[in-house]
Amino acid sequence: MLECDSVSEGAVDETARLQELDALEFDDPALRRQLEPLTHLAADLFNVPIALVTLIEPDYQRFLANHGLEDRHGTTRDEAFCNHTIRHEEMMVVHDLRADARFRDHPFVVGDPYFRFYAGAVLRGPHGHPLGAFCLKDYAPRRFDAYRQRQLLRFARVAETQILAHNRMGAGAGQPAERPADRDPTTGLPLRQGLLDRLGALLRGSASGAVALFDLHLEGVAQLRVGEGSGRAEAFLRAVVEHLRGQLPRQVTLGRWDDDDLMILSPEGVPGCSAEELSEQLVYLLRQRISWDGGSHVPQVAIGICRGGRDDERGNAEGLVALARYATRSHRGQRRANVRLVPCANHPDLARDVDLAHRLEDAIIQGAIVPHYQPRIDLESGRIAGFEALARWHDPELGTVSPGRFIPLAEDTGRISALGASMLRQVCNTVQQWRRQGLPVVPVAVNVAGDELGDPYLGEQIEAILRETGLPGSLLELEVTERVLVEHTEQSMATMKRLTAHGVHFAIDDFGTGYSSFAYLRRLPVRQLKIDRSFTRNMVTDPKDASIVEAIAAMARAMELTTVAEGIEREDQVPYLREFGVDQGQGFLWAAPMPRDDAARLLRDQERTAGQGGKMASPTGFEPVSPP
Repeated sequence: MLECDSVSEGAVDETARLQELDALEFDDPALRRQLEPLTHLAADLFNVPIALVTLIEPDYQRFLANHGLEDRHGTTRDEAFCNHTIRHEEMMVVHDLRADARFRDHPFVVGDPYFRFYAGAVLRGPHGHPLGAFCLKDYAPRRFDAYRQRQLLRFARVAETQILAHNRMGAGAGQPAERPADRDPTTGLPLRQGLLDRLGALLRGSASGAVALFDLHLEGVAQLRVGEGSGRAEAFLRAVVEHLRGQLPRQVTLGRWDDDDLMILSPEGVPGCSAEELSEQLVYLLRQRISWDGGSHVPQVAIGICRGGRDDERGNAEGLVALARYATRSHRGQRRANVRLVPCANHPDLARDVDLAHRLEDAIIQGAIVPHYQPRIDLESGRIAGFEALARWHDPELGTVSPGRFIPLAEDTGRISALGASMLRQVCNTVQQWRRQGLPVVPVAVNVAGDELGDPYLGEQIEAILRETGLPGSLLELEVTERVLVEHTEQSMATMKRLTAHGVHFAIDDFGTGYSSFAYLRRLPVRQLKIDRSFTRNMVTDPKDASIVEAIAAMARAMELTTVAEGIEREDQVPYLREFGVDQGQGFLWAAPMPRDDAARLLRDQERTAGQGGKMASPTGFEPVSPP
């Protein structure tokens, strides 16, 4: 149960708590280096100046990780707000410290640094005793709703797992009780964060640190969701898991990475668990027919295999996962056999992803990945109808990193949700700033990845961002692909309906390349279709492509949906689009994606020329931009 401004504090077994605290190792600087990025990310996500990981010792509060406080070490226990937090079941939130009888006379409230807000989530040890807290502080009172509280609890859980993994806790009595959110409800397998934690512990814990990682991509699961529903797809996945679970060595860890991918972690120093032995066993098991729903089926599987060691360049969990999934992606759909093994060694470029994964995490935390804005042009009036926000990253050493590299890497390493949240917050802040400047603002679209749309908390997260920034939902559009929609059918529908009620609009990106039909679209709260560039590129010379564009525009018009043609780079494409009844165009013919200040200048120029027709750039009088 989440608690807000509650003065009800329970009893703590102080003797047992301190024994558990003493049994754990906290002095290694490496642990601080692991936890500090968490506090930086929390401060950015919650927009607070201070985020801490604290330990409550007998007479002292120690800062295990610190973002924003000049005192890098700690305070006396009597001065610690977190000393009250550990007496709560999950967390303590005080929206205004001056209004709380416990804290209104606190020296840190009535004097320097004049705190007004506190929220802390309890950190527990392997036996469940409270060790300290993951806490946030601010110099002004603020509201902290249930969604933010759940997010803070997630940070606390991650900090707990890092502390426990650092202490190399093995299985048995010392292992913390698993929480339901750490397990996939369909298969009972550990999920992404649990797999990363376990992989990190394996890399650090064994004598050699040698680990074999297998990424199993089950092909056809997405099509099964479309054709027969998510329930059938999950039932098939469960059957595959049950087929494997009882026959793999007990020392390996089997987990679920995402909708279509399982992952196996194997300590190579254990007999029967080497990459070669496990590869042979997986081929044998997956070439058998699997009983499923009264019948049997031979799965189609692409398996990326990667080895990592504590002392080589692959000795980190995120980098190793990125390598294995890179290998799997490169061989998806190549159906020469139902089971295809793809060793990482076959791909010389993979080693670069290890370094890039670390740089990516830092870039997300530091806000170095920023939106660039590409305008959508109304083909009738020539005016700006909206923008699409596209992620751009310039690394000080690598230079400009292509989205084609870092976005798949963010998806593969589990950072796509953090990247998406950062982009959303930046876009909403920017558009609200344009409003305050009196600019004639237009809706801005942000792309939503599959992992984000499948997150049941996405709706709450976006609602919170809209409240924080004050941006009306009608100025935010979310672009999703057909594949994302069909892979997350129930959750997608619930999230879309929830956000549509706040005025947020949805668009189907890259339409025509996925699985959806117009009959399916009728069920979705979608306002816009973006016709994929693969159809618009050659429509002037290829009658088949022209017919497809015309048919999509006609059917969308019948369903009262707006159409946007993507990838428009030549003037000769525009008359065709107008003839077919396409509403808007987007592409380098008008403008490349640009920084926010340049986008604001376009809006300002359009307003200035409103008396002369207000066209931003017509195809007949505009110098096309060369595509990169």
